[in-house]
Amino acid sequence: GSSEFVSNIAASIISILFNLQLLKYVGEKGVAAYGVICYAGFIFSAIFFGYIMGTAPVIGYHNGAKNHDELKSLLRKSLLILAVFSAVIVTVIQLFARPLSSIFANGDKELLDITTHGFKLYGWSFALSGFCIFSSGFFTALNDGVTSAIVSFLRTLVFQIIFVWVLDENAQGVELQTHFEYGDPFCSSSHNPYSYFTLDLEMNLMKKQPIIGGFRCDGLLHKLFTTNSEKNNLLIGLFQHFNFLNSDAMSLKERIVPYRISEAATLGIGLISHCSSKNNRFQMEGIIHLNGVILGGSYTDFYRVVDRDYNLGSGYSFRISPEFKWREKIALMLEWERIHLFTWKGYDESLNLSKLSHEEMLYLNAQGDKGNTQLNQFIAKTTFRLYQNWHLNLQYTQYFRHTKYAHFPDIKCIVSESKVGLTYFH
Repeated sequence: GSSEFVSNIAASIISILFNLQLLKYVGEKGVAAYGVICYAGFIFSAIFFGYIMGTAPVIGYHNGAKNHDELKSLLRKSLLILAVFSAVIVTVIQLFARPLSSIFANGDKELLDITTHGFKLYGWSFALSGFCIFSSGFFTALNDGVTSAIVSFLRTLVFQIIFVWVLDENAQGVELQTHFEYGDPFCSSSHNPYSYFTLDLEMNLMKKQPIIGGFRCDGLLHKLFTTNSEKNNLLIGLFQHFNFLNSDAMSLKERIVPYRISEAATLGIGLISHCSSKNNRFQMEGIIHLNGVILGGSYTDFYRVVDRDYNLGSGYSFRISPEFKWREKIALMLEWERIHLFTWKGYDESLNLSKLSHEEMLYLNAQGDKGNTQLNQFIAKTTFRLYQNWHLNLQYTQYFRHTKYAHFPDIKCIVSESKVGLTYFH
């Protein structure tokens, strides 16, 4: 009953936090709308709770009888049933959010509008909540209370607290991420450049954000040291990097661009390691890169010449990324990346850029606004294996930009984003 205990305690804490945030952004009617959404949401959540309560005795029976084939069959069928129910519930809420909301908030048009909009957003959570509820109950039925409690604790408390406090009222959308990895970094027989490289692409499907949110390419140029054994692997080598992080203003309150930075030409030393326990239940992977940025670019809040809104520069960057895996079911990845670029050659501070002709701007001998910019990126990502190659991802990212200008006020900007998604590994 540990997971059920956590769920009930978390419900009270989350309600308090939601009410505080809604009072801050929407007011009393926001709190009232949240109450209406919770009442209506219970109708659909009861379907998932009822399903796991009905199947738990069957799961426990087959687990005790060691009927593993029956358990796998039951799991496959349950995931299919949950997928169908989730799709139907999401569709029903999107189509009938207003009629359902009017049952509780019919006397106030403004409250009804707020509730309808919030209920449609809330409805998308049912695409995943059924799987989370079932996974917690499934482990309980398998007599694995620890895993069940962890899933319940993360689902009902930890990630909801993070999302409540960091999600901006204007940050809503869909993002597509692709990760491609070529080669084996620990293979001792391959020494050619780019025998191992990775590509990462982020695409935004958001109204107020650029389509390309990020692109990274890390290529191994030369292996300096490698060890390869059954339990422990280590690579130290020379890497070439290309990195691009891009964003527009995330809030209507402050129209500051939080970050836009690139590492166009970068070389550095990299370390990749992998180790596992004797029974392979616990695994740890680590990546460390220390780079010199020969040519990079960063967003500037002031320099506007022709179509340029960025400074050129050079500097350094580093990335530290440990990842911990348990039984190939749950993984936790932490990452800290720092990019520090210096714009060495600016323009005369007495020069009025607005009075320059187009041709004079084209031949202006300057990298941009003299100064330097620092971007720190912190990531915490948890991955749960759902079925075979399908995984559930929960990610929190914080960006901190600090730009120091020689002739303008310094700019500091901190933004955060939270992501929930499905990943297919091949």
